[in-house]
Amino acid sequence: CDRPSTQTLRVNRATARIDVRPAARLKELVESCRLLVLCTPLTEATRGLVDADLLHRLPDGCVVCNVARGPVVDERALYGELAAGRLVYASDVWYRYPERAEDASSTPPWS
Repeated sequence: CDRPSTQTLRVNRATARIDVRPAARLKELVESCRLLVLCTPLTEATRGLVDADLLHRLPDGCVVCNVARGPVVDERALYGELAAGRLVYASDVWYRYPERAEDASSTPPWS
């Protein structure tokens, strides 16, 4: 998407109008975001797409929902925002999983 547009989505009887904006404006657009849903493949262009600067721009209490791949979000920056209690994170992906259950307490996001 190179330029803004408005699209109408229809699902059964429900319709919704959504604004589509260029990815180049992402950091500007997230400043008023209450929910950020990430749905993108992991490529060199998307690795770290959601970095510390972008996370910092999100308003307090914003929900980040990552259904893309873990490394689309900068793990260290995300963990800092979560530890500070500023953001909420919902995901079906993460970065490193502890090999043993007893190690979970020292492995983000459980630590």
